[in-house]
Amino acid sequence: MKRLLVLVSVAVLGAAGTAFGQAGVNESSLLQKVDKAEAATKDPKKSGKAATWIALGEANYEATTAPTSKLFKGMDEPTMNLVLGRRDLTSETVNDMELGKASYDYLDVYLKDGIVVFWKEKKTINDGGLEKSFAAYLKAYDLDKGNASTLKKVQEGVTTLYNAYKQVGDNNYTQRSMPAAAAAFGKAYDLTKGGIIDVQDTTSGFNAGLIYAIIGDYADGEKYLSAALDDGLYKGGDTYYYLNICQAGEGKNAEAKETLMEGIKAFPMNTKLVEGLLSVYAATGEDPNTIIPIVEEAIQKDPKNPELYAGLGRVYDKLGQADKSIEAFNHALSLAPEDFGTNFNIGLMLIKQGDAANNILKDKPFTSKKAFDEDLAKVNNMYSKALAPLEKAHSLNPKDVSTVELLKNLYFRLRDESPANMDNYKKYNELLQSMQ
Repeated sequence: MKRLLVLVSVAVLGAAGTAFGQAGVNESSLLQKVDKAEAATKDPKKSGKAATWIALGEANYEATTAPTSKLFKGMDEPTMNLVLGRRDLTSETVNDMELGKASYDYLDVYLKDGIVVFWKEKKTINDGGLEKSFAAYLKAYDLDKGNASTLKKVQEGVTTLYNAYKQVGDNNYTQRSMPAAAAAFGKAYDLTKGGIIDVQDTTSGFNAGLIYAIIGDYADGEKYLSAALDDGLYKGGDTYYYLNICQAGEGKNAEAKETLMEGIKAFPMNTKLVEGLLSVYAATGEDPNTIIPIVEEAIQKDPKNPELYAGLGRVYDKLGQADKSIEAFNHALSLAPEDFGTNFNIGLMLIKQGDAANNILKDKPFTSKKAFDEDLAKVNNMYSKALAPLEKAHSLNPKDVSTVELLKNLYFRLRDESPANMDNYKKYNELLQSMQ
């Protein structure tokens, strides 16, 4: 029993991270392993063996990731205390967030409501270790890729590096360390294209390109966003949009315009693409109405696609042509009558028509109250046409605040026309207040 108590005490002491620093990290041992593996690669008898280089890859990876190997975003505080050692939290404001901070030998871990959100490394064990690890695996691959056992071990090693880079990218993005995040996501993506591992990566290339676009590194942004398009990663058209930003940032205006046009053909409902192309035409003095044939061409190829007609409606809206916008949205509605967005947009366009008529009414001189009332009734009739599609939109998505607000405002305007309108105004006014 006495021996058992001694072992339990040592285990608790190690978990607390007091006698051995950060729990589970033995820096000298890790570096000795790297040194030993490097020495083996310089031994003429061992340097030609793939196993020697695989061992170096493993040693570099282990030494580099040891401080964070048991850590992950979303870990709760008790588990963190168990695997890293118990620490009293201090408070720190990061990116306008009040966070708890646990300080360890190699990193500071930040928590929100007892959950790990990210960490900052403050001391590294093996600088450039992931790059060194990949170089070692690549050497092993070149030496003996025809051997199934070697190939498997190399692929397993490179896959761990791929996952490590993705974690580094995500961790840095969360704390808004954008250049480091972009570089890590880019390296993760590059590993999938090196011919060693076959991973269907659906995010890393896009993430790298997007972050590079945000920080103004347009050349790298173009590189990774172009690759994302080649891989079929369209993100609802957003990949085209951010690629256009990078190309324009590099002064490649013709390429940027072509990218937007290709994007709109495939994703006419993406408002960023429409707005981007309208901006390009405005800047160059070209006629923005030339966008319309692009969308119409897509419709000819897929005439039963309601999203294409809805996209055309958005284009006409941006051009200020409400009548044609409503016509296009109505065509979309005939193909997909239960679509929330189309019902909402029809209602919105009808309101815009009413607003335009109302503005004319304000500036129009009248010689009698009767003439004014007649014109006012015409304007109100235009507004009342928006009620049905907005009521339908509300039934399809009762939690949408914008729909409720529009209905409240419409019924308020029309409240004197019938008791039902007044009742509906009160209903939607109360609902809007409860939602806010």
